[in-house]
Amino acid sequence: MAFDPDDILRLQRGIEQIQARNTNIGEAVQRLAENMINPPGLRWLQAEFARTQSALDSFARMQGSLLHLDTAKDIAKIFADRHLLQMPPDYLGGLKNIMPVADLSASIAKSLLLHESPLTALTRSADILNGLRIPDFANEIRQLSEMSSLAETLMGSMRAHAGFADLLDVHDVTRSLVGYETARLNRAHASFSASLQHHPQWLSSAPEFVRTVPGEVVFTHAQFIRSVTTHEESEHGNAAEDIWSAVQADTMACIEEVLPQLNPKLLEAWVAACDAAKRRGPDWVRHSAASIRFLLIDALTAVAPPDKINKAELPKQYLQDGQILRLGQIHWLCKPLGNRAYAKVVRADLDSAMTIVSLMNEAVHEAESEDLEEAFGTMAVRVAVALSHLLKIWKARG
Repeated sequence: MAFDPDDILRLQRGIEQIQARNTNIGEAVQRLAENMINPPGLRWLQAEFARTQSALDSFARMQGSLLHLDTAKDIAKIFADRHLLQMPPDYLGGLKNIMPVADLSASIAKSLLLHESPLTALTRSADILNGLRIPDFANEIRQLSEMSSLAETLMGSMRAHAGFADLLDVHDVTRSLVGYETARLNRAHASFSASLQHHPQWLSSAPEFVRTVPGEVVFTHAQFIRSVTTHEESEHGNAAEDIWSAVQADTMACIEEVLPQLNPKLLEAWVAACDAAKRRGPDWVRHSAASIRFLLIDALTAVAPPDKINKAELPKQYLQDGQILRLGQIHWLCKPLGNRAYAKVVRADLDSAMTIVSLMNEAVHEAESEDLEEAFGTMAVRVAVALSHLLKIWKARG
């Protein structure tokens, strides 16, 4: 049987097109695996990757004997046209169609708690900080290490099989997002710890708060996550309570002192949100959570005003349609600190705080609930830490 060389060449080009698209899909799968906790979009891409890889294997076997060329050309065209890298429009939606609802929150919990990244990151932070020997800052390093260890213990005491944030009735997409931001926060803290190991001299010129605030962030975040998830009692309760009390006192003092210096109206908004929670009126959690969320956004705008940031000095990824993204504001705010790893902690701190506020805002709330009381209390302290963090950076810049 004679084959037209042009047809063989077209077939080869079709195979090359499939290989190129399959490489793109493989890279996209890797990116999503690093940035999301098993959403439907990732599953979709994995399935597409498996199908196109199977097709390539089939073509490899076919090349020896070459199927009828008209058929081969049709197959190549079908795959070249079909396997374009197009994400489903609602790539985070429809989670409940993937698996039974009863198993979904438990699966999210396991992907958060049993995946090596979040807990390993906290462990690595504690190990790195324990190994640091910086005489001038020995006490601060010890505090950072202790808070990292306690955060790891708190997260490890959660019962993954019961379901992540199972004590609150929220949509599973929200659970997934909170889980992702929690993991990202822990990884950012581990990267910052490593930066201290490699550049300990940075501490000598850095503001004093950088020696303790990262530990406060991961510790209070772990406290909140634990408060909304079925968990076992921790053996380190007294130590955790001591740190919890100290963090609350320091954080509230900072807000009361610095927030009116930034903008007196922001302090009024903070007091109003706290008062709404104390009054326990109808749907008080939702109203307070919404007020706190807007306060965080307004506080970021105040400490990093977009109109004062020179867009030309920002990397392009910090702009979208000519507007400065939140990441661009944080980049500008943290630039004088001279530590990119710390800037990532600030970003992860703010984003993770926003997601837990959304979690509380979305939850189906019961008027009288001990779980709700505890969850709101831990959320308020966690958000206060994020707010005071922004204020401390702003004050250090000024």
